Amino acid sequence: MKKRGISNTVSVVLLILIVIVIIFLLILFLMPTLRKTLFGSDACFNVIVDVNFDDSPYNCYAETVEKNRTAFSIKIDNEDVIGFRVGLVSKGSSNTVDVLNGVNSSILRMIDKNFNMPLEVNNRGGVRTYVARGLFERIDILPIIKLGVCETTLKSLAIDQCVSSNIRNQIVTDPGPSCGDGTCDPSENCSSCERDCACDPRETCNVVSNTCEPDPEPCGNSIVIFPEVCDPPGQRACTTSAGYSGTQTCSNDCLNLGECTSPDFCGDEIIQNPPETCDDGNTTPGDGCDELCQIESGWICTGVPSNCVQV
Repeated sequence: MKKRGISNTVSVVLLILIVIVIIFLLILFLMPTLRKTLFGSDACFNVIVDVNFDDSPYNCYAETVEKNRTAFSIKIDNEDVIGFRVGLVSKGSSNTVDVLNGVNSSILRMIDKNFNMPLEVNNRGGVRTYVARGLFERIDILPIIKLGVCETTLKSLAIDQCVSSNIRNQIVTDPGPSCGDGTCDPSENCSSCERDCACDPRETCNVVSNTCEPDPEPCGNSIVIFPEVCDPPGQRACTTSAGYSGTQTCSNDCLNLGECTSPDFCGDEIIQNPPETCDDGNTTPGDGCDELCQIESGWICTGVPSNCVQV
């Protein structure tokens, strides 16, 4: 009786099943590596769909005789995203700015704020519009997460000229100076904006003329500024070179600081601790209490004034 082998059909089916299993296993093991290769990391992979250009009428550029501006709107809907890196592309070159909450930029501002003021990022589904200084034909963005910049998740937007005159005017009109932007603008002064236009320590703000003027009485303002050596005038606590607590006097013009003096001294039959460990009423060494009122080796001193005996 002849043995029957596996039919050709069964062999083909088994081969196909083996190939499918191998492909499945390859996909299973290679997918994490593939994701990391394509998107940088799992964290970046998880946020790429949540950082986008918003379909906004502000995605355009405007140019005038005096200035050129380019605007774009971003929508972020993932709290793991802390900002984005924007590339402002013009004629093959790119200016890069990392947009994070509180960061200032000289070439990028919010639509309602001036340059060099804090930028804002809304990662809860809100839309924010940014205005760049200059004309740019393309805007590139990369998400920034806590681990860093997702370098391989680039999204780009081609920029056209603004059609709406209202939008164009909003983009090219930079908001006026704002107190707190770190710059003392011509319209600001020490009275209206002390944060940006603060006077020097030896000056005071004249609230009538709104100008900084030399302080007529700098001595006594508790700030030591050359040529002063002390401020304010009067006595202050100090420690003498021998270690005794004392006082010294700052002169009325704040230009001289007197010597530190103390009513206490070695030999007054009072133990001042510190720096004394004994005081026998004299500064003669060899009697157990030396000239600095320190107990000498091989002696024991007790009482006030000190009575010292050899041991």
